[in-house]
Amino acid sequence: MIESLDVKDLVAVWGGLLSTGLAGIKVFEWWRDRDRLDISFGSSSSVEYGNQIQIRNLSNRPIIIKHWELFFAFEPKGKMGCELVESAEYDDGDLTIAAHTSKQWSFCENRHFSISEQNLRGRSIYLRLCIAGRRDRIEKLYPYT
Repeated sequence: MIESLDVKDLVAVWGGLLSTGLAGIKVFEWWRDRDRLDISFGSSSSVEYGNQIQIRNLSNRPIIIKHWELFFAFEPKGKMGCELVESAEYDDGDLTIAAHTSKQWSFCENRHFSISEQNLRGRSIYLRLCIAGRRDRIEKLYPYT
């Protein structure tokens, strides 16, 4: 079989293998450089210490958050039982989180909110992030599932 291959067949096989390898490298680079956020939530019943939300940018590029909202809801996209806890002011400007860094928000003193069953009433706590160039991202913060 190899004896019947001529030069143009070998070049075609070499081109096919090379292009497949380069496509694999591009897919790997796309997967490696995708937007990766790690969002964690810590709660405290103390008004002094408050609740904490930490957003970690694990990607190689900065992420720009145009707007954010923290809300209680039965389901993230539904309007039933939705209650806004806090959100960014529209005139605050964008929040940039550099590559491989984190941003922490503290909700203490007058910004503190309770996560007791009486306050939640079967709802969950969600965080909506409006990231520049991406779809809105909604993360369930509490209760943990």
